[in-house]
Amino acid sequence: MRTIAILTIFFLLALPGSSLAALSSAKKNITPDRAWNPSPEPDDLILPMPHGGQLVLRAVAVPMKTGVFDDLKFSMGINNTANALRDFYERRFEGNVSAPFTLRDLPEAWRKALQQPNAENFFYYFIGKYQISTLQWRLVMEDSNPTDNLTEADLRPKTNISWYEIQSFLGKYMKWLVENHKAALPIFANNNKDIGFLRLPSEEEWEFAARGGINVPEELRTQEDFHPLKEYTGPQKGDASGGLTRGDFAVYRTGDRIHNEAAPIGSRKPNPLLIYDMAGNAKELVQSAFRFSIAEQQGTAVVRRLHGSAGGLVTKGGSFRSPEEAILPGARDEAPLVREGKIFAMDDLGFRPVLSGINTPAGDRTKMLEQQASKQIPLKQEEGKDIPKIDIPKTEPVKADKDVPVKIDPSGTLLSELDKVIAGASSNTVKDNLAKYRSMVADNLSAAERQRGEISMNLVRVALFDAEAVTNFAFRIFKTEWDLDETKKEIKGMKDKEEARINREKIPGFEDGLKKLIEIYISLINRYKQGLETLSKESAADLNRHYAVIRKEYASDSLLDKHMRANLDALEKHLVQVRSKGVGSLARKQLAKDIVPPAYWHSPALNKI
Repeated sequence: MRTIAILTIFFLLALPGSSLAALSSAKKNITPDRAWNPSPEPDDLILPMPHGGQLVLRAVAVPMKTGVFDDLKFSMGINNTANALRDFYERRFEGNVSAPFTLRDLPEAWRKALQQPNAENFFYYFIGKYQISTLQWRLVMEDSNPTDNLTEADLRPKTNISWYEIQSFLGKYMKWLVENHKAALPIFANNNKDIGFLRLPSEEEWEFAARGGINVPEELRTQEDFHPLKEYTGPQKGDASGGLTRGDFAVYRTGDRIHNEAAPIGSRKPNPLLIYDMAGNAKELVQSAFRFSIAEQQGTAVVRRLHGSAGGLVTKGGSFRSPEEAILPGARDEAPLVREGKIFAMDDLGFRPVLSGINTPAGDRTKMLEQQASKQIPLKQEEGKDIPKIDIPKTEPVKADKDVPVKIDPSGTLLSELDKVIAGASSNTVKDNLAKYRSMVADNLSAAERQRGEISMNLVRVALFDAEAVTNFAFRIFKTEWDLDETKKEIKGMKDKEEARINREKIPGFEDGLKKLIEIYISLINRYKQGLETLSKESAADLNRHYAVIRKEYASDSLLDKHMRANLDALEKHLVQVRSKGVGSLARKQLAKDIVPPAYWHSPALNKI
């Protein structure tokens, strides 16, 4: 009988829904911090929660190219070759992302955490490092402190909640934050009225972060359906790990692995931004309405865009029940708000919040918008200095039929001088027509400025890859020359005449290959030099912003990333010289010496070039 009783207890403990199982779990002495930050990092950004809890956020940086109206274009969705019917759900389409905050808008502790080289060259938004856990939900929604006798269920993402309940959670939490910890939130510089607030992320914000943001090089972010499979162990530190699979980063269904419930938050590896569970575990609701991805002819090109009909809300990331294709960052599904007469909720659907702010606050931000719209002065200001006041021409009606002569200032901007013409016109009809023309000119100027910024950034990337190609061909020259020398040495020592004859026949092939490699090597250096001449015409401020993005994209310890940072150092050095002495001052050998690693210069062939 005693044996039967013991077996019965073990059986009950094994049942996931039994009270004995819950009691066993409670005895594991689960600490509350595992429900909000099981893997702390030095640059985590913390918001307090009721009863001593925390909401941990990660910064998502967006390049600041030329001004407030900058945003970053990136490829969203996936090309699902396994299921052509889903083309209308998620076929690749263009997305754009930006952010409202600059470094000076953030609390001091956050500024210190983010204070890396070139940090001031980015806009920022902040996204939950983990999915909201059950304990975090209880900290906000329950009046009592629930941190005693925690179970593993408290560590799992909060699911079975509707969009309406999520809004209630965010509203209640924001009210508590504003009343008790307002100083912990971002506040726009020189403006204490508009502060940061929590909401669901847009689909663009969510997917950009899930892809690794600009911690992933642009070419990988665009081409790959998942972020690089690396081991991310700290701020911007990644080591290539060939043995890792998507299963190391996500909880999802595979052929031989089926999960009955979500795992505790942060139980898998993080993505390049050190954000957890953006693939699998619990689906995540975002704020964007679901729209189909459809094809459209634009000029001579066929592009994908989102359809005009907005349906339910988009869910992202897949869950523990999802197959592998559903956990990709670009995968999209639609969730209704109501179904079968009930408020919609699912036991594998949760959320993570974003901390953002409004686009048009008062104070400095409004002045920046005005300046960017009129193209009067650059956006970036030195810390502590006021933004210069813009002189807007007065447009009060002048006396009838008497136009005011306008003196055009050649040093002024196109729009500022056009404003003078508008102000000097006496006819309201002429004023209205000129105002319409001004809007068209402003749009064209804005589009041209954005295009110019994209072109100059692409030129920087081309120069860096040209430099990398120079290194690769230098190695090939070094290796081919070494193989040629080794072959000649072998021939001298061979006693077998036939074998020596066969080896001698290889020599012309080596020599011809070496000659072709040298020709390609020289052409690459010349192309790199031409790129330097073009880039030297760009402003130093624009180039510095491009450099900041490149350094963030290639920040890991992988061999390619180290090479690209070294190439960027060489590029910066060369551009400084071109600006001061001209491109003619750069000799081919000097360029090569700055780019190619010293080990390859043991090659006599390289030294003769």
